[in-house]
Amino acid sequence: MKRIKKYINESSKFVLAFIFGAIMFSVVGVKAASILAASEVAYSSSRISSTNVQGAIDELYAKADEKATTKLCKKGYYTISDGSSNYTCTKLEDNQNAITLKLNGSGKQSFLYQSFSALPSYVYVDGTSITPATSYTFNSAGEHTVVMVWNSPVTNMSSMFSGCRNLTSIDLSNFNTSIVIKMSGMFSGCRSLTRLDLSTFDTNKVTTMSSMFNDCRNLISLDLSDFNTNRVVDMSGMFSGCSNLTSIDLSNFNTSIVTNMSYMFYGCSNLTSLDLSIFNTSRVNSMVSMFSDCSNLTSLDLSDFDMSSVTSMVNMFNNIPNGIIIKSNTSTCNKIASDSGITASYTCTQ
Repeated sequence: MKRIKKYINESSKFVLAFIFGAIMFSVVGVKAASILAASEVAYSSSRISSTNVQGAIDELYAKADEKATTKLCKKGYYTISDGSSNYTCTKLEDNQNAITLKLNGSGKQSFLYQSFSALPSYVYVDGTSITPATSYTFNSAGEHTVVMVWNSPVTNMSSMFSGCRNLTSIDLSNFNTSIVIKMSGMFSGCRSLTRLDLSTFDTNKVTTMSSMFNDCRNLISLDLSDFNTNRVVDMSGMFSGCSNLTSIDLSNFNTSIVTNMSYMFYGCSNLTSLDLSIFNTSRVNSMVSMFSDCSNLTSLDLSDFDMSSVTSMVNMFNNIPNGIIIKSNTSTCNKIASDSGITASYTCTQ
């Protein structure tokens, strides 16, 4: 009987110790969890390994910076202030050489950049080139755009000025585009631009120009005479929505390897004539809505069009005006006749 009592006593001690330990563990765990929740930086053990520990630490610092009371981010980040206590700290990578910032605040807005090694080579504020500095303050509220470019090799300029709706002019004479391969959407949505001088652009290595000038609805002058398009494969939507262009000279365009021309001139409602007689379209497979809504087009030269590879041309001529004269070859004229989207009366002649 004594042995049984002794066993029960020892067992009770063990149980009580276990319960006490569990309670303490829970309290500590809850406390630790609340601390992590408060700082919004919790990581599972699987995220921090020997291969990604630095990335996890960087992200930890970034989140800590976002919650800090000071408006100065750690080195290698940029800060945007909207004139209030709100601001952001976003990490910059060492090899990130072109950054576009969109600011749209109600008060005085400021921008601060702390570089890893050097200031940007070029800084454009609302399209105007300024002397690179560590900070810039806008005295007015509303939308502003800051573009920073470093002299280190830039290969991707896609969407660089996309959505800059209030940009009225921009000086790109200092841009080095010699190794750029992507320019898709570069000026898309620049609705207030009326002219664009790209005479210094070297496009020798560019492979995609899709939507490059999309929705530049107030553009009335565009000189692309120096454009080298030898390597371009995608021109879809390139001039889509350029509704104020009355003419465009593409006589130097090499389109021999282009595969997509869909929506290329869609909505160019003020174009009256278009000469594409030098276009090589032997590899193009999509011409969907290519000339759709070119509602004032009266003359269209497609003399050398080869549509043998085209698999889709739905609405290619949708909403073109009655009486339009299309100059082309017999094969292309027959192909055009099969487009269900063409409802206007037209003449296709060689």
